[in-house]
Amino acid sequence: MGCDLNDHADGTEELNKHITVCLTVLKKLDLYWRHSDDTVRRRLVVYDAAARSKLVYGLESIQLAESAQEKLDIFQR
Repeated sequence: MGCDLNDHADGTEELNKHITVCLTVLKKLDLYWRHSDDTVRRRLVVYDAAARSKLVYGLESIQLAESAQEKLDIFQR
């Protein structure tokens, strides 16, 4: 559990790794969303469980710089 830090205790690399994993999950979810007839609410629940959890897991224990926090906010939008 937790996160991996580099020698400078910078969380930017860890954030980038999480974003990359999340993008992979989103590409897989795109197939699901295109071929399912689920409601928007159900799709948001699936997104929250699959993609968002991958993104934020372990990041709660890391101190992100303001630029990294902005990058995270932009990605989540």
